[in-house]
Amino acid sequence: MRTGGIDQRILMDFRDAVDHVRKTAWAVQEWQERQITHHDPQTLLPLLTSERIRRAAQLGNAIVSDLMTQEVTRETPGVDKLFDAVQRMHRLLDDLLNRAERPTPPRESRDLGLLHEEENLPIRAYLAVAGV
Repeated sequence: MRTGGIDQRILMDFRDAVDHVRKTAWAVQEWQERQITHHDPQTLLPLLTSERIRRAAQLGNAIVSDLMTQEVTRETPGVDKLFDAVQRMHRLLDDLLNRAERPTPPRESRDLGLLHEEENLPIRAYLAVAGV
């Protein structure tokens, strides 16, 4: 394929799309082979999820570039739906990534409602962290 005269962004989008089709075709073939050989095809799902995350990050970075060069505006079709999806994804990722950093309060503290609303910590632990 000749690349002369083709915008690099279009060429990269094309290459990314072909790569996605290739990886998806591999996953379908692998799923079928695992079923035939009585191996658990469910083990492919984490690989597919990882690939979706990689592609989402790649697309997100491309959109960031478009935003910085003002190729995306308020009038760009679908920008509002993208915003909503990014907001939901951000909330869920924030919960996922920060959950490990927040200690789970003891059961009795949860039952008594002794939680600091913002930090999701038992009051005594929050006061200890705050140095009070």
